[in-house]
Amino acid sequence: MPAPDRRTIGELLADSDALARETLLDARPEIAPAMVRSWNQLVASAAHLWAALPSPPDDMSKSDTMEGLRLVGEAIARSVRAGHWPGHGPTDDLVTEIADNLSRARHLIERDGRPSGPATANGHADTPDVHGQVMHILYVAARGTAVALGGYVTELQHRLEAGTRRRQPMAERPTTLEITEAQSMIARFSGFEQLAAAYMFVA
Repeated sequence: MPAPDRRTIGELLADSDALARETLLDARPEIAPAMVRSWNQLVASAAHLWAALPSPPDDMSKSDTMEGLRLVGEAIARSVRAGHWPGHGPTDDLVTEIADNLSRARHLIERDGRPSGPATANGHADTPDVHGQVMHILYVAARGTAVALGGYVTELQHRLEAGTRRRQPMAERPTTLEITEAQSMIARFSGFEQLAAAYMFVA
């Protein structure tokens, strides 16, 4: 029987950030389809966590950013469910683990209230920027997925060119449609990155 998960909200977010960085470091082309299939689960978990938090105090317009990201995640999921590239298949363990961490953080916040950091000298607690942490996790994981997708498309193009030169049977070559749909997915992740970056970096 597994031991109960006793990580705090801060630990869950820190672990998720480390896992997101790992997706970027390990952005291998062969795992790109699995990462795409896992994406909506991650975004949905992030959106639910976001909804459990008060609106960002510094700029109310930033509250709309997560809704935009959620819509992109749902569009990706609809494409997968419809049988478009990458189609049904295995999911990615790292992306799924991040999603699970964010879901657990939401449950803790709903149970215990918004997390507080250590008390300062004047006795007040420093509230961590959970919104910024969640957005950074999504941004880095999206970058990792986009990098893996770029490598995947390059491999498909090379295989198609080689198969054409060698006159391989059509069934053994990637199709131009597969390449086009994977390229379209890169565009979606690039848009996702830009939304997340605008939240973090635009004053």
